[in-house]
Amino acid sequence: MNWLLIVLTGHLLNSVAFLMDKFLLAKKISSPFVYAFFIGALGALAVLLIPFGFVLPNSPEIIRALVAGATFVLALIFFFAALKRNEASRAVPLTGGFVPLFTFVLAYIYLGERLAGNQILAFAALVAGGVLITLDKKGKSSVPGYIYAIIAAFVFAVSFVITKQVFIEQNFVSGFVLSRLGGLLAALAILL
Repeated sequence: MNWLLIVLTGHLLNSVAFLMDKFLLAKKISSPFVYAFFIGALGALAVLLIPFGFVLPNSPEIIRALVAGATFVLALIFFFAALKRNEASRAVPLTGGFVPLFTFVLAYIYLGERLAGNQILAFAALVAGGVLITLDKKGKSSVPGYIYAIIAAFVFAVSFVITKQVFIEQNFVSGFVLSRLGGLLAALAILL
């Protein structure tokens, strides 16, 4: 029964975070680029983990980790743009519904991961539910906001699949530090 409490608490905290994101984008931070910049810049704090097991991998693995972090910041830009244009109750489930779909396809192609038949049925039901919950019968939602949410979902999926590959190749600390530095580089590119 403890797992249910943990899951519900996690979802509650996640919803609070999304509402805070929506509030900040509506009232305090005018641009999704600015918000994504600050989140990417926080990646600099990952260097504090270097003494706890960081090992410098080979060049292709470094590049993959940097790309994983940079694509995550890019996904945040599209997600925050969707959140700015639509209600959080529309943008978040739409992005959350498409991320697993895109991740499934990309992991199938690039990582060779497969699901069994009953797992595919359960997966399809969850994705369909996540997408259907976003439908707006009153037509108040922004179509560009929906497009941004779907693009964000795709870029998040790219980031997640690359990140999984990074953690297959490297230890946690090395992969985490390098991917966060990739996010920092993306933030600096936004600044430029």
